[in-house]
Amino acid sequence: MLWVSARATSSIRFAKCYPLREIIEVERPNALLVYGDTNSTIAGAICAGHLDIPLIHVEGGERLYRRSAMPEEVNRVVTDHLSSLCLASSRKAVRYLAREGFGPDRVQFVGDPMYDIFKLSGELLETMPAKQPDDFGLEADGYALCTIHRAENTDVKDTCLDILEALDQGPLPALLPAHPRLMHRLNDWAWAPKGNLRLVDPLGYFDFQSLLRQCAVAVTDSGGVGREAFFAGKAAIVPLESSAWIEAVEAGLAVMTGQSGERIAEALRSFNRHEDVTALVEHNFGSGDAGSQIVDAVSAFLSAPSLGGEGPWHPVARFEQLPRAADASSLSLDAFARLCTRQKDAGAQALVLDITRSLSNASTMLDLCRRLGARATLWVHPGTAGFNPLNENVITQIGALAEIADGLATSDQNYAAYLGEKLRRKVPAITFSVVQDDSAAEGDKGWVDKVEIGEDTPPIRIRPWAWSAVPVGDFESELQIFDVERDAHWSTLREKLS
Repeated sequence: MLWVSARATSSIRFAKCYPLREIIEVERPNALLVYGDTNSTIAGAICAGHLDIPLIHVEGGERLYRRSAMPEEVNRVVTDHLSSLCLASSRKAVRYLAREGFGPDRVQFVGDPMYDIFKLSGELLETMPAKQPDDFGLEADGYALCTIHRAENTDVKDTCLDILEALDQGPLPALLPAHPRLMHRLNDWAWAPKGNLRLVDPLGYFDFQSLLRQCAVAVTDSGGVGREAFFAGKAAIVPLESSAWIEAVEAGLAVMTGQSGERIAEALRSFNRHEDVTALVEHNFGSGDAGSQIVDAVSAFLSAPSLGGEGPWHPVARFEQLPRAADASSLSLDAFARLCTRQKDAGAQALVLDITRSLSNASTMLDLCRRLGARATLWVHPGTAGFNPLNENVITQIGALAEIADGLATSDQNYAAYLGEKLRRKVPAITFSVVQDDSAAEGDKGWVDKVEIGEDTPPIRIRPWAWSAVPVGDFESELQIFDVERDAHWSTLREKLS
């Protein structure tokens, strides 16, 4: 877990003193990035959700669709659904998230950081010392490398010993770096191997990688080791009822045996020998540049006009069907339409759409102004912008909005010149000493109908991201604004799922 923050202060110094929530409250990061499916992952997700911090989940979307004896599945599901951005490590994870209703803006395929590390470790192993098969009296491509650690495989004596005896009586020497919990169980049960199984102390990462790349087959209940075996083109025997890595199963390099010693023994006699699966791996997990892809995705997210917000969490949601309070309509688009009509009828100067915090909803409101014949000027204060005002993508978005607005202005002379040069149009620098601010509407249901509008009254500054904060009403339904977005989302999702 790490902070993604524009602040230069160090988070580490707080870690020994404060619970996670208090650390986040002190740091107030721009976003929180969490990885994987551990308990610390879901803890970070819940804290971010409660504190309104945008959440980015690396390795989002992985599923077994099984929660029995699988706490990681709960962690994955909850973390994904609290995330503003899910960075998927596999192609199937993108499909899973789409089927669960995630819109395209919340999902991005970046590749698997584990494959980055796998490729790097392979390069390092060419020159660094590491354990070799002959250190254990084994021959390359002539042994099984095993890991058995999950509670469901180690906590019940009959289950655990059935698995271990299948390895001990198998056709190949089996090397098992033993998890401390497993050794504790075996000591209690007074069991020790008598045949081909060799129990050794846990190995370091590079020692294990060296032995994995030279084994004939892996027998593992570890999701990480199963994935690395696939990366290495090694067969994997998985003593579980299901595995997240269906890519290896479909390629014929992994088999699910469950906890049956008989099925494990049969798999050890008939597994497929390794083959070059690089092309298949890289299609499903990326080409080994996930790290840089993640950095780019996070940078783009932080530069985006909106860091999450309420957004269309579900691409086909019909928000007008949700219940709403009778007094919660002051900032709806229906109310904005009435404001536009009164402004046009009074001959007042253009409304000021302040996009400083976010570009979200600005296009909808500009479109509404155009339909109703009202005038609207875009305005931004770059010094406090909620996005990077110099980012090329942001400038492109501002330019697209300016095309349907009646004017574009900024508070800063230098930024006005820069924006004008980029967009090839005149951009004035304007400051407002007196404005009517829509923030007054939050506590006054009748604000829309009471606000002063006329040629001599100060302009009304609208914060587009705050409007339509309540479910849309009949007016929006008639305009079919959200229906258009829904259809666009469906089109994108169909492409991803095809």
